[in-house]
Amino acid sequence: MFLKKHIELGKNGEDMAVNFLKNKGFLIRERNFRKKCGEIDIIAEKDKAIHFVEVKTINGSLSSNIKDSYEPEEKVDFQKRKKLARVIGLYLYEKKEEEKDFFVDVCAIIIDTHSGKSSIKFIEDIDLL
Repeated sequence: MFLKKHIELGKNGEDMAVNFLKNKGFLIRERNFRKKCGEIDIIAEKDKAIHFVEVKTINGSLSSNIKDSYEPEEKVDFQKRKKLARVIGLYLYEKKEEEKDFFVDVCAIIIDTHSGKSSIKFIEDIDLL
């Protein structure tokens, strides 16, 4: 039951991120690009550059003044960045776009299931390693 809710939360977060990106003028190329070494949640394009977007979603309270949990983007740690670097390399190689400009972004989403509200923090151009 917990795993099902976790997967559903992640899917809802990714859907929200796609809508957010489209509203910001991004063209969505692919979702959930998977390889043995990892996955890229969203691959988008804007201004002739590719954006690899990692989506992190948590269920939390938006009204709480006390930070009793973590920020979703904190889960994009060194190990995750290492995996992303490998998968991005494979994607660029497969698509023959090694020379194209690219950015790695994080879309951190908090969904407050009690109020039904959510917040999105878009962090552009993070360092991979």
